[in-house]
This record gives sequence, C-alpha cells and structure tokens, in this order.
Amino acid sequence: MDISVQAQTLNLLKNLQLRFYLSFIFITNDLSVVQHIADKIVVMFLGKFVEEGTIDEVFNNPSHPYARALLSTRPTFDPNS
Repeated sequence: MDISVQAQTLNLLKNLQLRFYLSFIFITNDLSVVQHIADKIVVMFLGKFVEEGTIDEVFNNPSHPYARALLSTRPTFDPNS
C-alpha cells in the first residue's frame, strides 16, 4: 500500500475507533503502524504470546528477548548525524 494511502486509512480507522468506541485487532510486522494505531500490544513468538502491555511499556522497556530483538530493528532518526 502506498504510504499516503496507508496514512489516510490508518487515520480513518483511528477516527472511527474514537468516534464509535471500536476495538481492532491488527496482525502486522510494521512497527510504525502499531505505534500509530494501537493502545496495547501483544508480541508473538512461535505462535505464543511472549509480551504484552501498552505501547510505551513494550516499546520502551521490552522484557522478552524476542521483543527486544524485534524492536531493535526499528529505524532510528538522529537529527545530529
């Protein structure tokens, strides 16, 4: 999906979620989508839940080795480089 179409779709889903108190289940490996749309996250490894929590909890302090490895693949932006 084109990035601008993806952003529009995610914004629409977020607005519908807030307006109608909806819940969604997303299964994705796109961490930017997860960070934008989710309140809570569950990390699966080999078909089992290995970590769950709020976005801040899991993204900032992952406890399971697989969650740490997964989150370490996120691109980082350093404005000083």
